[in-house]
Amino acid sequence: MGKKILVIYYTQSGQLEDILNSFTAPLADAGNTVEKIRVYMQHDYPFPWTGKAFLRLCPIVC
Repeated sequence: MGKKILVIYYTQSGQLEDILNSFTAPLADAGNTVEKIRVYMQHDYPFPWTGKAFLRLCPIVC
């Protein structure tokens, strides 16, 4: 009986999803159950960020 694996992730560009699919494929092929849950932000930020947008938010995040 395989293991149950939960992956919770957030990606702004979508690149992390591709990486996780590559990373977890061997685990699923080995008979494990892999469940992936993507976290979505309530308010999306544009991607790629402009320098002005980053600096405007930096005091909040940094």
